Amino acid sequence: MIEIKNKAECSGCTACKNICPKNAIKMEEDVEGFKYPSINKEKCIECNLCEKVCPVKKNKNINKSEINPIAYTMRVNDNNILLNSTSGGFFTPLSKYVLEKNGIVFGVGYDEKLKVIHKKIDKNEKIKDVIGSKYVQSELGEALQEVKRYLNEDRIVLFSGTPCQVAGLKSFLGKDYKNLITLDLVCHGTPSPKLWKDYISFQEKKYKSKVKSAFFRNKTYGYHSGTMKLIFENGKEYYGSARIDFMLKSFFSEICSRPSCYKCAFKTRTHCSDFTVFDSWNIDKIVEGMKDDDKGYTNVLINSNKGIQIFNELQGITKYKVDINKIIQLDGSMVENSKKPNKYRNQFYQSLNKIGIKKTINKYLKITTKDYIIEKSKILLYKLNVIYYLNKIKRKIKKWGKMEKKISIIIPVYNAEKFIKRCLLSAINQTYKNLEIICIDDGSNDDSSNIIEELAQKDNRIVLIRQNNQGVSIARNNAIENSTGDYIMFLDSDDYMEKNMCEIMLKAINELKVDVVRCNYKRVYENGIKFNNKYNNLQVGYKFNKKEIIGEILPEFIKGNIRSYLWLLIIKAEIIKEKDIKFIPNIKMMQDKLFYIKLLQNINSIYQIDNCCYNYFCNSNSTIQSKEKVFLRIDAILKVFDILKQDMVENNYFTEKLYFEMQKATLLHIISQVETAIEYKYSKKLLINKLNECRRNENYSNMLIILNKKKYNINIWDKLLLKAVYKKKYDRLFWYLKLKLSIKKIRNGFVENVRRKKTK
Repeated sequence: MIEIKNKAECSGCTACKNICPKNAIKMEEDVEGFKYPSINKEKCIECNLCEKVCPVKKNKNINKSEINPIAYTMRVNDNNILLNSTSGGFFTPLSKYVLEKNGIVFGVGYDEKLKVIHKKIDKNEKIKDVIGSKYVQSELGEALQEVKRYLNEDRIVLFSGTPCQVAGLKSFLGKDYKNLITLDLVCHGTPSPKLWKDYISFQEKKYKSKVKSAFFRNKTYGYHSGTMKLIFENGKEYYGSARIDFMLKSFFSEICSRPSCYKCAFKTRTHCSDFTVFDSWNIDKIVEGMKDDDKGYTNVLINSNKGIQIFNELQGITKYKVDINKIIQLDGSMVENSKKPNKYRNQFYQSLNKIGIKKTINKYLKITTKDYIIEKSKILLYKLNVIYYLNKIKRKIKKWGKMEKKISIIIPVYNAEKFIKRCLLSAINQTYKNLEIICIDDGSNDDSSNIIEELAQKDNRIVLIRQNNQGVSIARNNAIENSTGDYIMFLDSDDYMEKNMCEIMLKAINELKVDVVRCNYKRVYENGIKFNNKYNNLQVGYKFNKKEIIGEILPEFIKGNIRSYLWLLIIKAEIIKEKDIKFIPNIKMMQDKLFYIKLLQNINSIYQIDNCCYNYFCNSNSTIQSKEKVFLRIDAILKVFDILKQDMVENNYFTEKLYFEMQKATLLHIISQVETAIEYKYSKKLLINKLNECRRNENYSNMLIILNKKKYNINIWDKLLLKAVYKKKYDRLFWYLKLKLSIKKIRNGFVENVRRKKTK
């Protein structure tokens, strides 16, 4: 029979209550508002199961990790989820993982009276009910028995709680379940539900309205502020940090936690849960070059092989592998050590029962007029955006103190297992070392992610972001949002960089004091032959200013005389982020071109260097994909034309001549796709049907009419092609293109023979 002689030896996990075969144990509240087991001796059969199941008594046996913990710092990519989470939002993607597998999630939320309880959820839209910190001991109710029932039904179950609650669940279950996932949070301590009830009652009297919702760590005034937010039914809102808020002030003053919290049996680096989480307060020190944007990160300890597997499968997160010793030193003193109780702890609860929360706080935790002035000033400074600019200045000063700038290399990945290792190694082995290598796995169904993960284990500069298949535009936008570098570079997963590319590009952009630097590239064929490509580029060695970019480069770019290869660029990150330059999600092809145009419109200078720093790999898979996407590409070309036309008008660079050149470039681009289709023996009937389908597009028809008025010069070859399309002389068009392909084949054969002779 369990008997609580020392309250410091009972965590209130309810394992004893739930294991009792005769329901002889109830959890009863003491004068402080904490619940302890009470035995009905008439029902008790003295089986001693309650003694045997107690996790505090057997903590040395139960609180062991399956593996040596592996440490990560992470955050969710979705900004809305992040801002509504306490720190980095780890619980949400983990819950979604479980729910997508028809699982059940147990987390901590509120009931209709704002009582803190363990809740069961089975739908994604309910996750919001159990996210965020609650600095109150939760009522477990029948949660342990429900977990067991679902596990026995072969449902996947995620259980989240304090370490003692997870240990209590594991002890109650008595065996390992493959379908059980557990998460515990490094716990500061648990105040009593009674204190919380008194606090809510006080606030409701003060604001003359019921509290509708409560948030313990609201981020309205930043992650580091730790603000309590209350929303009342009358529409009023309350904000208060630990400086003035009664609940938070009590919690952080070590005056209100459960007695067992001050001698916690579970303060150890090893935990029996699959995941252990705690706040990352020092992200700028944990991850080199990382900026603290005051939105929050989460430190995650993975304690089991199951945890590793699940963590690697999570979608919508950005993660950094970190040194466990470092994060515990900086952020995790509570991982291994209990807090010492305030010397007035016992008097605090006695006083609370006698004179109420306000007088008790003023008696033992006095809040001064100075505290209120500082709090009000802080809120005002946030509202006026002063805090934002002060932090920005702080980051600038920090930057000036560092010699090395950080480059974020963005790599979108989709089923690239054949090439991704070569690609990543080219980034890892750069002569310039201050890099962040962000890989965005866009829902690959091959081994790409595992290869990236393997390399990330050896190099913590690699950041792996997983997302469901949403396309390269969303993938790149996601990476940009999560990048922390001073400069951004793009790298395709089947290509690779020269080992000194970053060094050369960074040196150029710093010394020349420009916004963008562009290099040349090499075409690399499967037989190993390389060809330096210096066509369709800017004038080498000339610094173009704003006027020249808009007046000269942008028109040439729209005409198609300058290639839109983003992987040739190094760009100042602040331009992309401050001007909110993004890839358009609903465009499946030619996203680069539209991004490039927005970039050109927002920069003040660009410079072309002569170095061939990038290796563009021409592989057979790309050719096959190109063949399959000919018709999709034609549709994309017409869609891009619509967007460009609108952009020219909105941004006031429309001229009749430029519009004509854009029409010409668009039609010739479509004809080039027809050429590709002929090369790969597309059906003539299908090609003719597609060209006739294009005629139903108003812009396309107008282009044909305008181009055949011969207002501006068009070379003879292009005239022949455009005329054939205009007059629907498709047999003639196909003959022209076959002739062009034959000439191209002869030329390429000659060039390759010359290269072979040179290599010998």
